[in-house]
Amino acid sequence: ANYSCQDAITCDPDENCYIECGGDFSCNTLTIECPHNHHCDISCTGNYACGGLIINAVDSLSLYIHGCDTNGACTHNDIYCPPNIDNVLKMCSLRETGSYSN
Repeated sequence: ANYSCQDAITCDPDENCYIECGGDFSCNTLTIECPHNHHCDISCTGNYACGGLIINAVDSLSLYIHGCDTNGACTHNDIYCPPNIDNVLKMCSLRETGSYSN
């Protein structure tokens, strides 16, 4: 399912979740509950689009956050990642070309 950003998003429990934060401040300070046993993908392409997020993906298969290349797009977040598999395969990925801080 695709979601437009609100105060909080709880992804559908039985499918992968894709969240697009494309406008300036579009998902700023949002709380996201990723699905259990499915993938969670968050795109942050606007200025401050994903600043101050709280993301719970502990029970997800994977978490992929990308974009983060605009001013303040992915700063000051609390991110709870799914565990690595056998301490080798990383299930949480943050991809950016700009600045990222948490």
